[in-house]
Amino acid sequence: MTRSLRPWKDAATLIIAARKTGTDGAASVTPTQPKSCDYQILMMKRQQKSSSFAGKHVFPGGVIDNCDFSKKWLDVFRHVGVTGAHDFQLPDLVGKPRPWSLTAEMDKESLPNDVAFRIGAVRETFEESGILLVTDQAAEPSSPHTPASPGFCDDVDFLRDWQKRVHEDGSAFIDLCSELKAVPNIWSLKEFYHILTPQFFERRYSTMFYLCTMESTPPINIDDVEMIQTQWSSPHEILARSANGTFNLDPPQIILASMLLNFPALRGLGDFASQRELQGLGPSMPVIYVCEDGSITTQPGDDLYPSVPSYEFDTSPNILEETVEQAKNRCQNRFRLRFPSGPSDVNVDCNIQLACGLPSPVQYQQE
Repeated sequence: MTRSLRPWKDAATLIIAARKTGTDGAASVTPTQPKSCDYQILMMKRQQKSSSFAGKHVFPGGVIDNCDFSKKWLDVFRHVGVTGAHDFQLPDLVGKPRPWSLTAEMDKESLPNDVAFRIGAVRETFEESGILLVTDQAAEPSSPHTPASPGFCDDVDFLRDWQKRVHEDGSAFIDLCSELKAVPNIWSLKEFYHILTPQFFERRYSTMFYLCTMESTPPINIDDVEMIQTQWSSPHEILARSANGTFNLDPPQIILASMLLNFPALRGLGDFASQRELQGLGPSMPVIYVCEDGSITTQPGDDLYPSVPSYEFDTSPNILEETVEQAKNRCQNRFRLRFPSGPSDVNVDCNIQLACGLPSPVQYQQE
């Protein structure tokens, strides 16, 4: 057996929840009707020839770039009153659980990790979808959650030109914001989840998932380079399309869509995300077991999850000499994805309260 320690690439992903047309924000549905909600989530399909996640349906996002940490951003943020690297008025999470990516020491002249990762998520979202999440006002630390507005610039040709330029060179995003006298709306992004790629994948990522709410569905200009299709879908529709094979989802998207089933109203989702991120966020690396009739992907808190997981690259499978159902019946505490017969036959099994205030996934029920 060959083992080697391989670093993860840092990445940031944005879950965009936009209000459906014709809804007024009233909580007119209840969690007992999870398929009914007043918002939709942006899903994008990657090119079949992509070097990673080929053909998958994903949220917009990508790898963090050095330009996201550039000290040149400090000059841009001065437009909204930010005077230094520690003046961004993001939540103070000292002493709270944090993913390693956000606590790693960086160059003293670089932006704080919390800021750079949010910039990366906004930049990648603009590259892939054309949605430009910028603002000319910084949020007050005590201000309530306010949905983001994508309508800062309505010049379609201008945005398409800059979208191509940013895709070719990420540092052009700094120039775009300077020209607009605006900054990435980092305050509209709420920490929602974090995941590390499991140990037997050679291409591994440490990915922050941020949540952003919008009061209306923004226009899309797909890049046609990394992405080939977009689809606005409710959390229930995401899972239904995964079940019938229309969507090709990886486990993080399934877990997150299942978590969102808890929230029928956009307003409630935004308020929850704002309060939850104050509790911090720990790293999560799934541990996969191969059973006699399928496989199980366990998460922290599951009885089968190792007390001290190994983060080293390892191609050796974890074997359970039992069926998926037998592995369920002998475990009292479960947080896992079960694949009884293959990737398209998947369901979330979670009967525990998750750490850091994370919402427990709701099991999708096929109609």
